[in-house]
Order: sequence, then C-alpha cells, then structure tokens
Amino acid sequence: MSYPPQPIPDGYQQPYYQQPLEVPTAPPAAPKSVSAAVLMVYILAGLSLCSSLLGLSNVDFTQAESVGRFTSNISISVVGAGIAIAAAIFTSKGYNWARIVLIVLRSLSLAAALFGIVLGGIVMALIASIGSQTDASAQVGKAMGVVGLLLIPILLIVLASIALDITIIVLLARKSSSEFFEQSARWREYSTQGTLYGVPAPGQYPPNTPNLN
Repeated sequence: MSYPPQPIPDGYQQPYYQQPLEVPTAPPAAPKSVSAAVLMVYILAGLSLCSSLLGLSNVDFTQAESVGRFTSNISISVVGAGIAIAAAIFTSKGYNWARIVLIVLRSLSLAAALFGIVLGGIVMALIASIGSQTDASAQVGKAMGVVGLLLIPILLIVLASIALDITIIVLLARKSSSEFFEQSARWREYSTQGTLYGVPAPGQYPPNTPNLN
C-alpha cells in the first residue's frame, strides 16, 4: 500500500545533511600573498639575528656584565626568530591563529622600531646640543661621527625591517589570504571529521544516524 506524496509546508527546508555543500577535493594552495609574507618572515628572522651579532663589536669580554648583556640579546633574538618561523610555517599551512600571531608580532616589532628611531634621534640631538655648549664640542662631534658610522648598518637593518613588517601585515590582511585560511579550515574539518561548517558533508550522515542507502 502506498501513500500519496504530502504537500511541503511553506517555509520548510530540507534537513541540513541533504542541503548541497561545496566539498573540497584537496587542500588549497597558498596564494602568492601568503607565500611572500612567509618568505619575508624568514628574512626578518635572519635580519634580527644579524642585528644582534653586530653588537659583538661592542662586547668587552673582560667584563662579565658586558658578556651577559650580549648573551641575553642573542638569546632573545633566537627565541623571537624561532617563534616567528614556527608561526610562519603554520601560516603557510593555512592556520588562521598563526596568521594572527604573525600580524601581532609584526605590529609590535613595527611599533618598537619606530619608537627606537624616534628615541635615538632625540638622544643624538640632545648630545649634539650639549656638546656644542661645552669646550669639548670638537671631541663630541668626532665621537658622534664614529658612532654614526657604526650605527649605519644597524639603521639600514631597522629600516628594512620596518618595510618588511608593513608589507607582511598588508599581505596577510588581503582578501586572497583570508579566503585561503577559510578554505584551509574547511578542508581540515572535512578531511578529519567529514563535516562542513559543523554539519555532515554530502555523502556523510549526522552522528548516530544509520546509513539507509
């Protein structure tokens, strides 16, 4: 005995596991914006280590305090570079939390670099002003010239870091990058749980629901 089809009430929607969903067939490839940002993070990590090593010329190995200060700076640089590289690796794999970590780190680095440039300029201006008002103005000017030559490599590294920080933040915030992280999250969900946006994907069934095919 068969029953005639029942009319579908207005506003009725099919069960969520029957609604068509776009199923990812493979993990998405990182766009150029993400790949470029990750590469720049690696470059920045190298620049950070180089900047710390430049301080080796100012280390007095006869004084434990000077050696300890240099060792601390190197340790901080190594740890910071390691965190940045780890975040970059996960970013290249499409993990959005890693992208957020990188954006925060680069924003903090950018703020610190800009603050350091401004503060350094103020200090140099004050020294020059004080030196010009004393009898030792010639010696002060000569010393500042030597310091300026020593600071040129560090200043170039800082300026390069600022440019890279800004570029990384912009690249990771682009629409193509956001779409990549969204697609990556969708792929991981589908490949590990068989769901999309928290619901069973086509060919899948809700938990505890028997396959009737």
